[in-house]
Amino acid sequence: VVTVAIEYMKYNLSNKISLIDISASVHMSKYHFIRIFKNNTGYSPYEYLQKLRMDTAKHLLHTTNKTIGEISRAVGYQSEMGFTSAFSEKVRYRNSLF
Repeated sequence: VVTVAIEYMKYNLSNKISLIDISASVHMSKYHFIRIFKNNTGYSPYEYLQKLRMDTAKHLLHTTNKTIGEISRAVGYQSEMGFTSAFSEKVRYRNSLF
């Protein structure tokens, strides 16, 4: 179930994805799905999706010549501003841990 949900997230990374969409992809109620997902990954589905988006964005920034706008759309953000705000917040938080 968790593997299928993660693959669904990866496949639809550039789209707007809701918890209902993800839980429907594995044919479960959203509440039951959240519990199973968190028990198996340590993250809520939303947290995991955000982490997946940020990790993918970092990878694209390092390995491609895509613009910030292209990368933001590739990882599911509708605007560069929303993406840069979220990205900066996550990177700043991660850097403060070390």
